[in-house]
Amino acid sequence: MKKILMATIVTMVLGCSNDDGDNDCAGPNWLEQVDDEGTAFVLARTNFGLDPNPTTCNNLVTAANTLIAALEAVRDCVPTNQMALFENDLNLAINDRDTANCSQLN
Repeated sequence: MKKILMATIVTMVLGCSNDDGDNDCAGPNWLEQVDDEGTAFVLARTNFGLDPNPTTCNNLVTAANTLIAALEAVRDCVPTNQMALFENDLNLAINDRDTANCSQLN
């Protein structure tokens, strides 16, 4: 999963330019934000998989929400030929968030 997220991030860098509206697709700041959020999501997902409990579940939901927001913020930077991979990563985070049932863990 981390490889998928990192592949998306790498391919977004290759296809970005400065003329994408308000997003700074050429600068390192947006890439670092997505990279940090992707790494945090992978860590939260791994921790929840190893020890499903309310805390790790809530951490997963929080990390997923943060990653979703970060990915949405750079959507305009993604080249058309990489959009399917981007959407896959986005949908994975959305699915993990939506299927986490933290209230049922004790």
